[in-house]
Amino acid sequence: MNHKQFNLEYIGKTYIEPWMENVECVGGVKLYWKKLWLNIKAFWGSAINGWNTWCPFDSKWKRVEYKPWLYPPQWAILFWSEKRCKFGHTAYSNKFCNANVLRYTDLNWTGHRDPFTARFTWYSNLLGWYCLIK
Repeated sequence: MNHKQFNLEYIGKTYIEPWMENVECVGGVKLYWKKLWLNIKAFWGSAINGWNTWCPFDSKWKRVEYKPWLYPPQWAILFWSEKRCKFGHTAYSNKFCNANVLRYTDLNWTGHRDPFTARFTWYSNLLGWYCLIK
């Protein structure tokens, strides 16, 4: 499965990890990577913990802190701060991000069991991203 196929299959659908009780953004990112290339572990309790602790990312991943002149490549795992919500937020990036527009797909954006949704917005409260090193 590739990025486009994943979005075609999952946008508009919700997903709950088998051991969870609710739709969570972290579960959406994990499912995305599982279907595309590799399994990633939990972010130790919340999206913001994934950013703060580097867990579950290893030497296969590069951490990029957001700067106004940088923008993520397709497939990057994006992280927003606690200013976005109490536990942060995570999503994966789509094509055509640029300095003015951030394009991504996420799960549970509002915290009300939102399905996978393709979005575009500005970079407000974005901490940065992890991208797989090729």
